[in-house]
Formats: sequence, C-alpha cells, structure tokens
Amino acid sequence: MNKNRFKLVFLILLISVFSALRCNNQTRLDTEKKVIIINHHETAVTVATKLKDSGIINDTKTFLFWTRIFGYDKKIKSGRYHFTSKTNIFTIIKTLNQGGEDKVLVTIPEGYRIKEIAKLLATEGICSEKEFIKACADTTLLRSLNIDNPIAEGFLFPDSYDFPIPSEPKEIIERMVKQFWQIYQEIQNPKTKGQKSIDSIVTIASIIEKEAKLENERPIIASVFYNRMKYNMPLQSCATVEYILPNHKEQLSIEDTKIPSPFNTYLHRGLPPTPICSPGKAAQLAAINPAKTKYLYFAIDKNDSHHFSTSFAAHQQFLKEKK
Repeated sequence: MNKNRFKLVFLILLISVFSALRCNNQTRLDTEKKVIIINHHETAVTVATKLKDSGIINDTKTFLFWTRIFGYDKKIKSGRYHFTSKTNIFTIIKTLNQGGEDKVLVTIPEGYRIKEIAKLLATEGICSEKEFIKACADTTLLRSLNIDNPIAEGFLFPDSYDFPIPSEPKEIIERMVKQFWQIYQEIQNPKTKGQKSIDSIVTIASIIEKEAKLENERPIIASVFYNRMKYNMPLQSCATVEYILPNHKEQLSIEDTKIPSPFNTYLHRGLPPTPICSPGKAAQLAAINPAKTKYLYFAIDKNDSHHFSTSFAAHQQFLKEKK
C-alpha cells in the first residue's frame, strides 16, 4: 500500500513538473530580458506577483506551489534579476534562491534630460521613475547642493555610475550633482572666472550639447549664442523649442516656433529659465571658453557639420543654395 502510494505521489509530482514547464513556456515567444527587483523581506506571494506582472511567469499559483515544495518560499534573496518569459520556472526559483545583483553600472549619456535619466534608472531597476523626477524638483535638496534653480536639470552630470539596487533618488541626485561640481571646478578658466554666472554657463552648455554634432564646433556654436545675446538678439535655438515638445522632432515647424513658453527662444530674448539637458564636459568647456568669432547664424550642413554666417543675408543665401 505504501509502495503504491509512493508511486502515486511520484506520478503526481512528475505531472506537476511537466505542467509547470509547459505552463511557463506555452505561447511565450518573448525572449527579451526583463529586469525585476526583489527587495529585502518581500514575501513569495509578492515576488510571484512581480514575476507575473512583468510577463516572466503565467501563473502565480504554480510558482508558489514549487517554491513551497522545494522549501524556497522563505529563502528568496533580494537583488536585481534578469529573466525572459521563456525561462523555466525551476531556473527562476533556483536563481532567486542564489541572489541577484546588488549594484548596477549605468551610463547616463550626455544630453539626457531629467525624464530620460529617470526612465533609464527605472528600467535598470535602480529607483522609481516618478520618485526620481519628484526628487529633482525638491528645492530643499537642491539648495543643499548649491543649486538655485527650481529643478536639477543641467546639474546631473552625465557619466557612468555604479548604483546600489535599489537606491534612494535623493542619493542618486546627490552623487550626480557632486560629480558635476567636481568637473566644473576642474575646467573653470581663472581669467574669466566670475564674468559669467554658473547658471548661464550651464544653460548655454546644455543648448550647445543639443545643437552641436561635432566636437570642434562646440566653441564656435557657443560664440554664436554669446554674440546674439551681446546684440540683444533672440537665440532662436531649435533645441530649446524641442525641450517643450512632447516628442522628438527632426525638424521644427513654423507653428512649433510660435509655442508660447519661456523656453521658446524664438519668442523670448535671453536664456531659457533653466538648462534643457545634462551637458557633458566638452559642452561646458565650450560655454566657458567660446571661440572668438563674429558669427551670428548657423545652419546644419553636410555630415553633421554646420555652416556659420556673420549676417542674415549670408545665412539666407546658404539656405537658398542648400535647397
């Protein structure tokens, strides 16, 4: 009798294993790796829900059944994990028992905006996208970091960082701003120190970052903007208008340049209220040490280069010939 019972239990387990494997791979063609973050002291039920919501498993009950059978329901470790929807359930359970990554190396590209940085951090499982954006507008935090602007835009230095998983948005911002100030102090020009405010330098640098395609043109583009401000001309930077658009556009329309916003430098003279992205070191250097030119206009030319003009007539002539 005991022998028959053992055979029956074994058969049930065998069928369950087959069902679990079939259930987790059936009609699941998505092989893209998905990131899931398991926090300390999260229950197996919470983990199962996360896995299902992420599309990694189909059925929470099957996952919970096998974690209990193997005694892993109380041994799931925190960390950052990578799974695909084709990963079988037993591999998932075993991996969760071994532990995930506790840090991740993430690179913030030059020219990224707060919203883009927030999305990248959330995708990597470092912090909440919404909470990061909210923290970037925490004026108490910003004042403690010597930022007078209402948001941290422009002061989150683009670089590679190894962040713990998870990280508090405040700690991420503090680290990125600290890196910004370190770089800024390194590249200051003693001869021109104090001639331009930090806010104006960072704002100009952020516009240069978005406008320039070639490294050697950054100081020249900087000179155009400084020259235009010298003659009280609007900057007319497409990058500042794009900042207020919901989606990226390769080319602005006439209607776009008429959007009522303090960031629209076609309508308003001077600089926008805040930087429009996180400028890198090269863009900051260009803003601090612009080339000495008389250029007042530039337009995109071949191979990502720009054509520079000293007069509106010359600028228009170039645009006409370009057509």
